[in-house]
Amino acid sequence: MITVTLNFSRGDFTTGFDVNLSIRNSNATICSDNFRLAGEPLIESLLVDWRKKYERLVLQPRGDGSAFLKKAVPRSRSSLAKECQAAYESLQTKVSSWFKSPDFEQIRLRLIQSLKSHGISDHQEIMVIVQTSDDSLLRRIDWYKWDFFQKHPQAGLIFWGSSYESVIRPNRVTPGKKMRVLCILGQGVQNQEDWELLNNLPDVAAVPLKNPQLEELCQQLRDQQGWDILVYAGHSSSRKDKSGQMRGQIESDLDNILECHDFKHALTAAADKRLQLVIFNSCSGLGLANQLMEFNIPHIIVMRELVPESVAQGFLRVLLKEFPKQKTSSAQFWQALLAQLPHQKTSLSTAVRHTQQNLEYFNKEFPGVNSLPVVFQNPTEEPLNWERFRTRLFWPWLRRVFVSSVGVTLLVMGVRSLGILQSWELNAYDPLMQMRPRESKDKRLLIVGADEEDLRQYRWPLPDHILAQLLDKLEQYQPFVIGLDMVRDQPVPPGEEALVKHFKENESLVTICSFNHSPEQSPAPPSQSPEEQRGFVDLFYDPLQGKTQQGIVRRYLFSRTSNAMDQPSPCQTDYSFAWQLAYRYLKAKSIPVDIVENDWKFGSVMAKRLEKPSGGYQNFDEAGNQLLLNYRHTDDPAQIAQQVTVRDILNNNYDKLKPDWIKGRVVLIGITATSIKDPHGTPYGNMRGLFIHGHAVSQIISAVEDNRPLLSWLPLWGDVLWVWFWSLTGGVIVWRLQTSLHQAVVLSISIVVLYGCCWFAFSQLAVWIPLVPSALALVFTVGGMVVLSNK
Repeated sequence: MITVTLNFSRGDFTTGFDVNLSIRNSNATICSDNFRLAGEPLIESLLVDWRKKYERLVLQPRGDGSAFLKKAVPRSRSSLAKECQAAYESLQTKVSSWFKSPDFEQIRLRLIQSLKSHGISDHQEIMVIVQTSDDSLLRRIDWYKWDFFQKHPQAGLIFWGSSYESVIRPNRVTPGKKMRVLCILGQGVQNQEDWELLNNLPDVAAVPLKNPQLEELCQQLRDQQGWDILVYAGHSSSRKDKSGQMRGQIESDLDNILECHDFKHALTAAADKRLQLVIFNSCSGLGLANQLMEFNIPHIIVMRELVPESVAQGFLRVLLKEFPKQKTSSAQFWQALLAQLPHQKTSLSTAVRHTQQNLEYFNKEFPGVNSLPVVFQNPTEEPLNWERFRTRLFWPWLRRVFVSSVGVTLLVMGVRSLGILQSWELNAYDPLMQMRPRESKDKRLLIVGADEEDLRQYRWPLPDHILAQLLDKLEQYQPFVIGLDMVRDQPVPPGEEALVKHFKENESLVTICSFNHSPEQSPAPPSQSPEEQRGFVDLFYDPLQGKTQQGIVRRYLFSRTSNAMDQPSPCQTDYSFAWQLAYRYLKAKSIPVDIVENDWKFGSVMAKRLEKPSGGYQNFDEAGNQLLLNYRHTDDPAQIAQQVTVRDILNNNYDKLKPDWIKGRVVLIGITATSIKDPHGTPYGNMRGLFIHGHAVSQIISAVEDNRPLLSWLPLWGDVLWVWFWSLTGGVIVWRLQTSLHQAVVLSISIVVLYGCCWFAFSQLAVWIPLVPSALALVFTVGGMVVLSNK
């Protein structure tokens, strides 16, 4: 930032001033020249005259019992306002004339020349420093009447005093996310409304201190957490002590008048911790500023003269709340001042200037009141702007968010790895499956189901000759493969010879068996069926938490590896029923099926098998080559394909059967009669095994021919990053939102967004991303950080 310093080393308005002009850009000096300014004695007398009339005008409506402010003699308010206006205009005319004097013009020209020669534009932010003695009347005139300020709208004014000393402070660290404000509420002013508003401001942790005794005030100033801003709202005055130095007093209550020296060490300790700004929203504050400069307080704002309560009332209201807005209140000067403070990189001095300009309409009622606030700054401190406040709040809180989110993520992922969350994740998996977009039936499949009418006509189990006739009929239409999902471990006469012939000679026929039972109970394949045409129909269930039912089929075992430790079983095939059907269909279309690093490759499609961990599966039997079962979401998921009955085929019922439903298709033969129980739990409810096998076949050939993706999941590191992202989101919610209501609302919205992301990834990308762990990390981080931030 550009700093322009006018050092009035000695002199007054009667004898004139010796002035040093110094211009610096960052740490480099642009120029340094000495000047002599002629005095203007009338300024002092006009200033005294305006102050007297202004004080009468301010005090005229008051009678609040202040120890500082006595009741004025009642007079017509309009006449007082006219007298004050005339005095103010006379003073401003003379001040403007002095600023335009030849001596002052030399300073202005030298200043403008130096700025231009170094490429500094008129709209660049400049800090003008007026360095004077502590009792100089130069602090009471309106410097913004100088032409230099008129041509540099971003220039701001601050005062340096001789009391300031160079000081090295320890690094100030803000331990919390909120700016801490100590608000001292004095006696005799209406400040309750302002306090209530301050207490609800975002990014602010405000503590009220009403009518404090000296001991209580010192204890609060020494608070271990420290304060960023100290605000006093009450009565104050300035007077000269015996040595002629201007001193200030504040009125804690009607019987307790304090000077700053009474709590000097406590103020210094607060400044060493983190105190950056002291604001006295009270009358006649120049004496207070002199004392605070002796304590090397970094930044100070005071009122030069008496301030009407209607102007000062509620100045805290917009301290932090209104910073994004360029608006002011018609009754509150300080609202507008503090609304200007946080504008991006705007300095404190420039913010004060903008506030004065925005509230010039107050001059009509109280001439000159908008120029009352003045800024003092320790020259060893950097200029204060809102960005500095935000940065000091940002990094410590960001570290807390980071550490908390990492801790919660590790905790959640650790619990997940133990399988504790598996049942929750699988229960959340099912609604995602149910909410996927609708799909049409798979036209490459045909279901031939024996319904109740078939069983009445042909008996149950279906006799061998009926099955032989059914296979003969189907063969006429040249299907690629036929799957017989019926147990035929023994003959069902009559017609055994005809059916055996099919088992032996029909290379497109696949039969079934089961290994997942004891040897005595395992359904055996037809003995005449070649082993390479057999497929197991065993299904794997995810248990229902706390229930004894069978469970839910979400994964499908396509192939297995025989183990010497397995129980002996008549079902020795290593391939599932669905794998056999899909393999023969793809083979008929000259599409290769290979195994690559223990994963099946169907054409160009790699089918990644389930391993620990895979998505929500952390603790499960990972034996064999299992895939997530990608159910086809038809209008009725049990209706995976066109379906006809046995009698439709045998009777050539072309009203219900079209030959092209069979040619070049996969035909599954099974039982659909409800009297033959075969319920299996799925995400869509109970479904017969026949249809589940149909879904398994469909997902493979659809992936190859239709590019319908197989269900997949993120790698472990992807799961961790995803969960961590939502844990970070929870931390940011607590960081950026202050009220519990806002946090709850945004937390709820975040959970909805999380669910939407998981649904989109699952339904559109076929990727299963962590929902439950992410939601838990989000909620745990919010809850944990709320607890920590309230400590």
